[in-house]
Amino acid sequence: MSAGQLRHRVTFVKKSSVKNAIGGTSTAFETVATLWANIKPGSASENVESDKHTSEISHTVRIRYNPNINAAFFIQYQGRTFQVEAVINENERDRYMLCECVELT
Repeated sequence: MSAGQLRHRVTFVKKSSVKNAIGGTSTAFETVATLWANIKPGSASENVESDKHTSEISHTVRIRYNPNINAAFFIQYQGRTFQVEAVINENERDRYMLCECVELT
């Protein structure tokens, strides 16, 4: 893969708890890394259960190998958020990683 195909600038974030002004805690996203990536849509599905409509859209995000990236992270891109479900070291060669993700709506 040429560098030109990694054309999406994505931010990997993790959830962290922060104390608010009244002593409680709230959840915030903390930036882990900003990397170049290739985002490919995979599949989409829709379900209706108990009058509740849900949809799930999967994507594969390809990045250069980074041992610090794991499935506990989220990816943010142009106002969209993806939950990383799995991270695969492509061909076990430590060159590229595939992040299998679900877009949060």
